[in-house]
Amino acid sequence: MLYDRGLHELLPRRRWSAEEERETVHSIVRDAAAAWNSVTWWPPHPDEQGAANEPESIVYCGAAGTLWGLDYLRRVGYDSDFDLTGAARVIPPEVRPELREGPWVPTSYMLGDLGVLLVKALLFGDIPARVLVQQRIEANLDDRACELFCGTTGSMVAARFMFEKFGSPIWRELFTRSFDALWSRWEERAKGIYLWSMSLYDRPVHSFVGAGHGFAGNVAVMLASAELIDESRRNELKRRATDTVKALAHRENGRANWPRYFGEPSDTPVQWCHGASSIVASFAAMPADHDPELNALLIEGGERVWEAGPLSTIGKGCGICHGAAGSSFALLKLYRRTGDTLWLERARVFAMHAIDQMRAQHKHWGRPWYSLWTGDIGVALALNACLTEDDRICSFDAW
Repeated sequence: MLYDRGLHELLPRRRWSAEEERETVHSIVRDAAAAWNSVTWWPPHPDEQGAANEPESIVYCGAAGTLWGLDYLRRVGYDSDFDLTGAARVIPPEVRPELREGPWVPTSYMLGDLGVLLVKALLFGDIPARVLVQQRIEANLDDRACELFCGTTGSMVAARFMFEKFGSPIWRELFTRSFDALWSRWEERAKGIYLWSMSLYDRPVHSFVGAGHGFAGNVAVMLASAELIDESRRNELKRRATDTVKALAHRENGRANWPRYFGEPSDTPVQWCHGASSIVASFAAMPADHDPELNALLIEGGERVWEAGPLSTIGKGCGICHGAAGSSFALLKLYRRTGDTLWLERARVFAMHAIDQMRAQHKHWGRPWYSLWTGDIGVALALNACLTEDDRICSFDAW
C-alpha cells in the first residue's frame, strides 16, 4: 500500500452540478462578507493550530488570505457589497508575535508579515506596504528554511507577483536574487536526488519532498517563473527536478506516491502539501514534451490521488492545503497538462465532495471556516476553477 488508507475517506461519485457549484461559491462569498467585523476581522477556526483562539492576519489561515480569496473571486464575477479595500486598511501590517513565534515571522509569506504586506500592496494600493514588501524580501535572502511558507520560495512568489503587477525592475531583481539564493542551497543528497535541507519550526532539519514545505513547492515556483531565468539554468532545473521526482517515487500497480521527506516510508497522506497530490500539482508546470517517463509518472500519481480519495472530513478539512479542494486542483492541473477530460471529470468529483465536506464541518463545528488555504474560501476557489477550467491557485501561482 502506498498511502495510509485510515486517513482517507471514500469518495462518493456525486454528479457534478455547475449550478450547485456557482451557488455554493456565491454563498461562501456572502457568508464571509456578513461575518466580517472591523475589530475582530474573521473569527479563527477552533481547529486551526496556532490560532490561540484569536483572529490572525496571515495569508495561510487569516484575514489577509480571506481578503485575497474574496478579491480574486470578485474579479472573476462573484461580487458582493463588501468593502474589501476598507477591510484591508484595518488589517495591521505586522503579525502579532504572540500568535506566531519564530525568527522567520517578519519574512514569512504564508505565516508572517510578508504575505500580509503583499496583499495590502498588491491588491489595495498601499504604498508604504510596497516598501516593506521589498525590505522583507531582502531580509529573507539568508533564509535557511528553503521552502514556500516561511522561506525564500515565498519571497520569490511575492517578487514575481509584484513584478507582474507593477513591472518595476526592482521586483525582477529581487526575484533573481532570491532564486540564486535558493539555488545555491540545492544539493545532491544521493545520486540523482537533489533536495534542500529545511530548518523551520525548531524541528530537526529535514528534506521535505512536497509542495507545502519542500522540494516540489520550490520546483513549482521556479518552473512558473522560468521566463525570468536564463536557458541553461532552466535546463538544469528541469533535469534536477525530473531526476529527483523519479528517484523518490514509490510505484506499485500503476500508482505512485511520494514520501513527506527524504528517507521516510511511502505511506504518505495524499494531499496538496504532501504526497501524490503535491507532486502532480507542482510538476504540472513542467513542459509536456520534456520527458515521456515523467508524463507517465504524473499519470500514476493522478491515479493514486483518485484511488485514495480525500482526507477525512473532520480530521483535516475541505480546503486546499490538506482537503478535497487541493486534490481537485491537482487533478485539474493534470487535465490542463494532458488535455484528457477524464482528469477534469475527476477534479469535479473532488470539488463536489469538497462541498459535502464543508457542510459536514459547518455542522460539526457550528460555524463556517473563513480561510484561504484550509477552509471555505479555498473550496470556493476550487469550485470556480472547475467551472472555468483555470487551474491556477490564488496566492500560489495566481494573484
